[in-house]
Amino acid sequence: MGGLYDFLKRKLITGIDIGTTNIRLVVCEVARGTGTPRVLAAITQTAHGLKNGYVTNAEEVTQSIRRAKNEAENNIGARIRSAHVAIGTLTLSSTVTIGTVATSRADSEIAEGDIIRAHQDAENKIEGLANMRIIQQIPLEYKVGGVTVLGHPLGMKGAGLETKVLFIHALEQHIEDIIKAVEAANMSVDDVVPAPLAAGMILLTERKRSAGSMLVDIGAETLTMSVYENNLPIMVHTFNVGSHEITNTIALAFKIPLEESEKMKKEPRRSLYPQENVIEIIDAKISDFFRLIDKQLKKINRSRLLPAGVVINGGGSRAGNVTTLAREILALPAEMAEPIAITAVDDGKSIKAELEPSWAIAYGLCIIGRESTATTHVSGSLTRRIIGFIQQNARNLFRQFLP
Repeated sequence: MGGLYDFLKRKLITGIDIGTTNIRLVVCEVARGTGTPRVLAAITQTAHGLKNGYVTNAEEVTQSIRRAKNEAENNIGARIRSAHVAIGTLTLSSTVTIGTVATSRADSEIAEGDIIRAHQDAENKIEGLANMRIIQQIPLEYKVGGVTVLGHPLGMKGAGLETKVLFIHALEQHIEDIIKAVEAANMSVDDVVPAPLAAGMILLTERKRSAGSMLVDIGAETLTMSVYENNLPIMVHTFNVGSHEITNTIALAFKIPLEESEKMKKEPRRSLYPQENVIEIIDAKISDFFRLIDKQLKKINRSRLLPAGVVINGGGSRAGNVTTLAREILALPAEMAEPIAITAVDDGKSIKAELEPSWAIAYGLCIIGRESTATTHVSGSLTRRIIGFIQQNARNLFRQFLP
């Protein structure tokens, strides 16, 4: 009876990071009444059927997910029925708009309907959303009667309500294709989450997110930046560049096969060619990446203005003099992402362990799953929908960004 009772008190949460080159799947166990997830399995499989985050062959993507799922199930001895899924694609980006409404009640008290209408007004002002879907909307600021308020405005009094909202969106077809691939692998989708937000929860401390910081992911085919202030994301942007460009440039410069060029990129010291020439090519491309990022920071008036600096992650983050170039070009503190401290299960016992930073998205999805499981949505809070338009009570949103 005790064993069955202990099992029923626990919940399995699965996070799936479907990257261009790899699929990472993490299964965590959360005991009811506690907030500490224990990692039961961390599985990686080569991803097939993807390009720049797009599904190009649905069957290959499904097979890749299914292989990861089956391996995890064999490891934990239980079925995986659902998962939180990360969306990271070339079309993933964000827009900030401001919505304004007059209060509806005679006594000028802000009602939930006023908040929803303000958010809707902000959404209506987004341009260029054809074929796109909003994955997440995050209230950055509220004003009641022209005065900025801290926290949630529900119940306050004023002639009007204004809200500044960050909308994170991506191509709708891509989101649908990913959901279908996961479902075809015999899992339901608990939630769809922007990949940079899942990673930011893990790789950036609350102090960094509050002071002002940025997470940069240098992937094989995409470059993603996410900027934080006041413990909230204020910008997400994806560029159509990646570390494969470094590989291609080396191959052209030395007229060598791509396989050899990839090895030179990772270990220039072992190259048969002059090391300084190889590193010069790598650093030139990395510098281009950070110049693109700085242009985006200028658009939101944050260039050189993030006190907690930049944390760099991704498969291309180990190439060349990445942190040095980031400091020089962005004029910000810069560091590599650190390994992730976790509690894992080994032979039925909890142990302290580490995951490489590349697991941040999948593990971050498990943390989000823990928070959504632990959150009680009281009457009057904004509703959250798993797919598509998401509206949240601000307090629930802040809870997701706790360390």
